[in-house]
Amino acid sequence: MATYTTRLRLEKQVTGENSNTWGTRLNTNVFSLVDTAIAGYTSVSLAGSTVTLSVENGSADSARSAMLELHGTLTSNVGVVIPSVSKQYLVRNATAGSFTVTIKAAGGTGTAVTQGTTGIVYCDGASVRASVGVPKYYAKFRNDKILIAPTPTSANDVELEYVVQPSAISASKQSNYFTNFCGNALFYGSMVEACLFNKNVTAAQVWQSYYENEVMLLMNEARRNRRDDMETVASPAGSGDTTRRDAP
Repeated sequence: MATYTTRLRLEKQVTGENSNTWGTRLNTNVFSLVDTAIAGYTSVSLAGSTVTLSVENGSADSARSAMLELHGTLTSNVGVVIPSVSKQYLVRNATAGSFTVTIKAAGGTGTAVTQGTTGIVYCDGASVRASVGVPKYYAKFRNDKILIAPTPTSANDVELEYVVQPSAISASKQSNYFTNFCGNALFYGSMVEACLFNKNVTAAQVWQSYYENEVMLLMNEARRNRRDDMETVASPAGSGDTTRRDAP
């Protein structure tokens, strides 16, 4: 007879049981559910009444997910009831309406999640509490948002490093990132294309070497601007030689 773990409700295997099928049961009733518990997302629709997250042993449910997004237009104060076991959730309150949403365990004390904010709440097995303070964690959400936690208790400066596709050059836009900051590389690359168009392979090879060296210098300069790279003692970009071709 199957038994299940207390907090995540994963199926436990009994010695000698499920011959020839234990692999499928392990994948479905354990590994897939662990995946949900670590990185799963559940959308919870709210309006005028409390919602209790579903709880299932060895199968998919809404209470096992790591992230909860609360949405809908509230018509009264409502609650979201989670299982009375130790677990934490990253919660985003995207509801509308001037009412309160409280995350709580059955029979225990809850904590409100302010509309328009994202934060970590955790259950100690009886009560639900909020984790607030200086943000220490972040997660990409739906590819267009960044969630942070704990919920800030005051304004904080944030520094972001990101990759963006430069805007294209057109008749009305004569410059972009490449023309402003990578002029040599752009020129050398253009000369390569021009020489190949004129079937001057020898000259193209010369300009190609200039182009590759310039791109390498730009890459090393970018590495030098990364704090984590400069803190690595063995970093090729941290040495005095800015033209190392074996830099990762």
